[in-house]
Amino acid sequence: MSPDLNPLFHCWNPLKSNIFPEECTTYDLLKEEVKRAWEQIPQDIINHLIDFMPKRLEEVIKQKGDATKY
Repeated sequence: MSPDLNPLFHCWNPLKSNIFPEECTTYDLLKEEVKRAWEQIPQDIINHLIDFMPKRLEEVIKQKGDATKY
Protein backbone atom coordinates (compact mmCIF):
# COMPACT_ATOMS: atom_id res chain seq x y z
CA MET A 1 0.00 0.00 0.00
CA SER A 2 3.03 2.28 0.25
CA PRO A 3 3.32 4.94 -2.46
CA ASP A 4 7.07 4.27 -2.31
CA LEU A 5 6.38 0.93 -3.96
CA ASN A 6 4.05 2.21 -6.64
CA PRO A 7 5.79 3.54 -9.78
CA LEU A 8 2.53 5.06 -10.99
CA PHE A 9 2.35 7.23 -7.88
CA HIS A 10 5.51 8.96 -9.08
CA CYS A 11 3.97 9.67 -12.49
CA TRP A 12 1.39 12.03 -10.97
CA ASN A 13 3.67 15.09 -10.86
CA PRO A 14 4.57 15.04 -14.56
CA LEU A 15 0.98 14.11 -15.37
CA LYS A 16 -0.52 16.97 -13.32
CA SER A 17 1.87 19.49 -14.83
CA ASN A 18 0.53 18.66 -18.30
CA ILE A 19 -3.20 18.85 -17.51
CA PHE A 20 -5.09 22.07 -18.05
CA PRO A 21 -8.41 21.55 -16.20
CA GLU A 22 -9.78 24.97 -17.12
CA GLU A 23 -10.15 23.63 -20.66
CA CYS A 24 -12.19 20.64 -19.47
CA THR A 25 -15.83 21.59 -19.29
CA THR A 26 -17.12 18.01 -19.39
CA TYR A 27 -16.07 14.67 -17.97
CA ASP A 28 -15.26 13.39 -21.46
CA LEU A 29 -12.99 16.38 -22.14
CA LEU A 30 -11.21 15.76 -18.83
CA LYS A 31 -10.68 12.09 -19.74
CA GLU A 32 -9.19 13.13 -23.08
CA GLU A 33 -6.98 15.73 -21.37
CA VAL A 34 -5.63 13.12 -18.92
CA LYS A 35 -5.03 10.67 -21.75
CA ARG A 36 -3.17 13.33 -23.76
CA ALA A 37 -1.05 14.30 -20.73
CA TRP A 38 -0.25 10.63 -19.99
CA GLU A 39 1.00 10.12 -23.54
CA GLN A 40 3.34 13.11 -23.11
CA ILE A 41 5.25 11.55 -20.21
CA PRO A 42 8.60 10.57 -21.74
CA GLN A 43 9.29 6.85 -21.82
CA ASP A 44 12.67 7.39 -20.16
CA ILE A 45 10.90 8.69 -17.02
CA ILE A 46 8.74 5.58 -16.89
CA ASN A 47 11.76 3.35 -17.50
CA HIS A 48 13.68 5.09 -14.71
CA LEU A 49 10.82 4.52 -12.26
CA ILE A 50 10.73 0.83 -13.15
CA ASP A 51 14.51 0.44 -13.01
CA PHE A 52 14.65 2.16 -9.62
CA MET A 53 12.14 -0.23 -8.00
CA PRO A 54 14.77 -2.58 -6.48
CA LYS A 55 16.33 0.40 -4.67
CA ARG A 56 12.90 1.48 -3.40
CA LEU A 57 12.22 -2.06 -2.15
CA GLU A 58 15.55 -2.15 -0.34
CA GLU A 59 14.81 1.19 1.32
CA VAL A 60 11.32 0.15 2.48
CA ILE A 61 12.74 -3.08 3.91
CA LYS A 62 15.54 -1.14 5.61
CA GLN A 63 12.95 1.24 7.12
CA LYS A 64 10.81 -1.74 8.20
CA GLY A 65 7.85 -0.37 6.28
CA ASP A 66 8.17 3.19 7.59
CA ALA A 67 8.45 6.24 5.37
CA THR A 68 11.46 6.56 3.10
CA LYS A 69 13.16 9.49 1.48
CA TYR A 70 11.33 8.69 -1.75
